[in-house]
Amino acid sequence: MSSLIDHAGILYQISSGAQVSDEAFLSCMHILSRHNTDPENSHQIIKLRPQIEATLSQQKQTPQLLKKWREHFYPQIALNEQQAIVFISELLASIEDANDLLTQPIIAGTTVAERGSYSDFPVYRPYQKPGWSIHITTQGSGSYNCVRQVINSQIGDLFLFAPNSHFDYQRNKNVSSWTHQWIMFQPLSHWLMWLQWPQVGPGIFHLQPKDEQSQSLLRKLFNEIINLQSYQDALTNELRKNLVEQLLIRCQQSMIQTKTSTIDQRIQLTMDLLTKNIAQTMSIEQLAEHAKLSSSRLSTLFKQHTGTSIVKWREEQRMSQACQLLTYSSKPINQIADSLGYSDPLYFTRCFRQHFGRSPRQYRQQKIA
Repeated sequence: MSSLIDHAGILYQISSGAQVSDEAFLSCMHILSRHNTDPENSHQIIKLRPQIEATLSQQKQTPQLLKKWREHFYPQIALNEQQAIVFISELLASIEDANDLLTQPIIAGTTVAERGSYSDFPVYRPYQKPGWSIHITTQGSGSYNCVRQVINSQIGDLFLFAPNSHFDYQRNKNVSSWTHQWIMFQPLSHWLMWLQWPQVGPGIFHLQPKDEQSQSLLRKLFNEIINLQSYQDALTNELRKNLVEQLLIRCQQSMIQTKTSTIDQRIQLTMDLLTKNIAQTMSIEQLAEHAKLSSSRLSTLFKQHTGTSIVKWREEQRMSQACQLLTYSSKPINQIADSLGYSDPLYFTRCFRQHFGRSPRQYRQQKIA
């Protein structure tokens, strides 16, 4: 029996609440994380084992997934390697909320998605919490759905995701493999001024360093942060924070070099106001008064900084929150529409379909199925 089939069996047992040995548990962790787990970090993984097992068993789609595959694992394992790949891919794709595992201020890793392998599946995040994350493509090409648009990530491209952002990503279908590195972190207060990147979607930011020197420095910092992941002592944690701070500063320098401006504080104020009053239809005149700008000047500046109009930006925020409510609440769709400022549920459905290619009901059913 191949190791993939063995791993599929162990993952099925873990997900169904059965007991497995620590050795078997550790052997599957590199599959769960989609990157190789450093043996030196084994004690940290075992320490997190109860949380990992609870996270797997509490996923909304786990019961249906286990029922679907039961005949392949009971009374004995009866599946081939290709079926094992499909099962592992479906299990990994079903993990939508692993936030309980973010026990360290900074975690980092490398993910490789190769066509036809268990690692090749779309990653869907209805919303990310509690921290921020940065991705960089190091090989191949990935595809990010940023609500507003789909962006193909090339080598050197960076994406920044804020808490509560809605996004999904996968290997670009035009390439055979995609490698990206990622860092999840809780920002220190003085880091926030370095998190104002060009926005490409609600809580989603994109940066394309143009010169090779900047790209090389950023890749080096990513690698250093990832290489320290196995060590959890106090000094290493401080070093990791220092490296993330350097990374954010380097990104700011790259924005200056490419003449990518940070967001105007008046535009930030407007976005904050729209977000806090998501269900209200504030006029451009009201927003302009708060920003101490004329209506025309506010509209012009807003589009320069966000790439879209005030009305469209507000709708994107509403659609992003709608996805969260459809996924994580049992509220009727008409109540969700009303809570987001849509008095007409049919109009809400039409807007939702324009953004996601399906109705709110279909979206909810696919998340539950």
